[in-house]
Amino acid sequence: MSFLNIAIFGTGISAEEHFKTIKKFKKLRVCCVFGRNIKRLNKLEKKWNVNIYKDKKKLFFNEKVDLVLIANQNFYHYQDAMFSLKMGANIILEKPISTNFKDTKKLADLA
Repeated sequence: MSFLNIAIFGTGISAEEHFKTIKKFKKLRVCCVFGRNIKRLNKLEKKWNVNIYKDKKKLFFNEKVDLVLIANQNFYHYQDAMFSLKMGANIILEKPISTNFKDTKKLADLA
């Protein structure tokens, strides 16, 4: 069976809710999680049985990622979405897209 491999960027409540939803679909799989809080990452590694990363570059070099779901703090949305798009990933981005209109336009243009 072929899976759509999803990387979740974020370790908070929103990321947990997305994880629960993804688990309901047989062809979706969370392959890894990127976060900035190592304590939360370690907790999710055990709880979700996924690879964890504190470095986005390592994540993309080590994992086959089909989709990045960005569910972290709003002020990281732009930089994480831009990085993921530049790495060739499709993204799902929670609102707000970014904290200012210029960055939102840059993301939309790149996507």
